[in-house]
Amino acid sequence: MDELSVASAAFFRLECSHDELFQPEYKRSNRTKGLKILRCFPHCCPAHIDRSYCGSSLSVRVELETPKQNAEVTTSSLSESVVLFARFEALNDVSLKPGEYVEVDRMETATQSERNPDAQWIPGVLDSPSKMITPIHTPGTPKEEQKSMVYHLNTKTNIRWYYDWESGANKAQRLMKHVLKAYIAERFAQDKNDKIVAFNSPQAHKQLYRIMHVVTSPEFTVISYRRAAPENQATLLSSHDTPPYLMQENVLPENTNVGLRFPKDHIYTLRWRHQCTVKSTS
Repeated sequence: MDELSVASAAFFRLECSHDELFQPEYKRSNRTKGLKILRCFPHCCPAHIDRSYCGSSLSVRVELETPKQNAEVTTSSLSESVVLFARFEALNDVSLKPGEYVEVDRMETATQSERNPDAQWIPGVLDSPSKMITPIHTPGTPKEEQKSMVYHLNTKTNIRWYYDWESGANKAQRLMKHVLKAYIAERFAQDKNDKIVAFNSPQAHKQLYRIMHVVTSPEFTVISYRRAAPENQATLLSSHDTPPYLMQENVLPENTNVGLRFPKDHIYTLRWRHQCTVKSTS
């Protein structure tokens, strides 16, 4: 039977003026019930929000090339047969590949929802209509044979990108690279004789997705938000000369509270032995 193919596909964000869509590193917060959320993914847009769910939605532009013998494929039929799911993956994870089949029931069970927010699959919501995006014209393919579709990921008001990857303290785990992958799939079915048929065929017995194309983000690392905070404080302290009262030979008695303006744009407050907090006065 005829199969669709993807001419091109790419991540993008609507009405965004930032030069970079993705960042090389993201912090991750642990929330209640063990939920883990990437902060500021894919980037702060239009500006940073000082909350754990700072981030923005993503979209995927897909150009489909339909078989010439099936040129009458309509946008309506495509919306029923073509789907998009995305998920975060470590580089050593097992990925799906174009041409492979996945059971629809298994995908839906592992798809994020209000009741299952930390499931691995993020559903793509088809934009209707998708005419706001300029089509990508593939050389040699007539315009009437190209179908432009746009899928949106994580479009809720309070955007949260859940990623339950199990990190570790060893260096290899800390330096592990990750990506976001968007899988574009066409819906088919399997009859009782294991033959592939149309998903709406009377002989359909088991619903399947055939992976057509995979869009992969640039690689990035993930660090713990708790681990990043002390590192940032240490960097801030090292950027200034150490005040004399913080030297080992000049330690003040325990529970002493001293305020000193040094330099003029920061206040160093010594609250107890060997512990210093830094507050900006600007």
